[in-house]
Amino acid sequence: MKSAPELHDEYEEIVQGLEGLDGAGQLAAARAMAHSTAIYHDEVVDFAYLPKLYPPTVIEQFRTIVSTLYAVLSKVIARYKSDPGYRALFGFDAGLEELILLDPGYRSPIPIMRADIFYQEDSGAFKFCELNTDGASAMNEDRELCAAIAGTPAFKQMQDHGYQMQPFELFDSWATAFLSVYEDWTRQRQTASDTPRIAIVDFQEEATGAEQKEFARRFQARGIDCEVIDIRALHWSKSARRLMDPDGGAIDAIYRRAVTTDIMAHYEEIPDFLAAVRAGAVCLVGGFQTQIAHAKIIFEVLRRAETLAFLTPEEQDFVVKHVPATWRLQSDTIDLDDVLNSKDRWIIKPLDLYAARGVVAGRGVRQTEWEQTIREKVDTGYIIQEYVEQYRATNIRNVYSLSAGGCPQQLREPQIELFQDLTGLYMYNGSLAGIYSRAGQEALIFGHAGGLTLASLQIS
Repeated sequence: MKSAPELHDEYEEIVQGLEGLDGAGQLAAARAMAHSTAIYHDEVVDFAYLPKLYPPTVIEQFRTIVSTLYAVLSKVIARYKSDPGYRALFGFDAGLEELILLDPGYRSPIPIMRADIFYQEDSGAFKFCELNTDGASAMNEDRELCAAIAGTPAFKQMQDHGYQMQPFELFDSWATAFLSVYEDWTRQRQTASDTPRIAIVDFQEEATGAEQKEFARRFQARGIDCEVIDIRALHWSKSARRLMDPDGGAIDAIYRRAVTTDIMAHYEEIPDFLAAVRAGAVCLVGGFQTQIAHAKIIFEVLRRAETLAFLTPEEQDFVVKHVPATWRLQSDTIDLDDVLNSKDRWIIKPLDLYAARGVVAGRGVRQTEWEQTIREKVDTGYIIQEYVEQYRATNIRNVYSLSAGGCPQQLREPQIELFQDLTGLYMYNGSLAGIYSRAGQEALIFGHAGGLTLASLQIS
């Protein structure tokens, strides 16, 4: 089997041999995406045409990354809960700390996560970008994009070369993982493991609605009652000790898509949800302890001596090699003059936001803007990290308009360009479940910064 870069080159060579860089395939893919459910904040997800092809050797490496990361984070969560001194390193406020310390009633410390990494395909080297726990998303856009390119001429020719290319199944596998957590919860409570009634909850103005509905359909296909509900609409029946949906139906288990940042921002609006969780009356997947891994301060804490002391030598090496050097953006922990005068070396991130909100890469802004940003953000709840160089690979940006349900119109001629790649590793209960691939040409790889989704395929 060829390496990932060699497979990419072979696929690109096929595309170059087709008329208009496989213009027919590009139009078909754009049309499929425009009529798909790959919609984020009312816009069709934009994409690049060449898929990422992951051979077995790379997937096996990703499995090792995931299992090692899960082991490290499990130890960190356990130490946080048992050691008040260690707990203080994270600096969470009292309200959040109280929720984190609640016993979720099952053994999986992080049921779902997507760990984003900067992966160098030519060498196998990598460093972490960020960790996303309960609100981890984009499974649906990957599913739709893989389906969109599966029937294109380039894809078929690659198959004719003798390759089997398959997407990662991220929905039914999550339903299985979710139900295993619920079964563990019932065992811990020593109650019967009946078929649960499930609610997928979020603040719906923030939600990836089509994706959540797809998850609900997968549970429903198993004969399980599952619905998507705004977290504020839940009702706690103190007398029955049950959490209820708006129609009065009892809920047994929750798939929490509402990220903890939004939970705390709307804390006063969700007393019924919080009362049920505190009472242990509902299986919350995942519990608030996942915030320990999700908060960006985790990178600073992971590299501290206090953390390395309770890791194995192999885990210590893993952290030192693969977690970017990270500091709190505080006047007493950084050399301010050095940071101001070497902007291309740094990226700053707020401690607890998501979707790249508040993230600023020094090389993405002018010197005057960088200086102003640093002076404004120092001592206000940010971290500063080394900027990690990203793997660069060629691709073809979608050249069609993508209005939902519309007829794509060609906006420009397709061309092969160089992009920076970002790789997301989905993990369900500590095991690799699939991959999410993105590319961009700016210092940040994200949708509002021109980031594009790539189909992720395992190849054999």
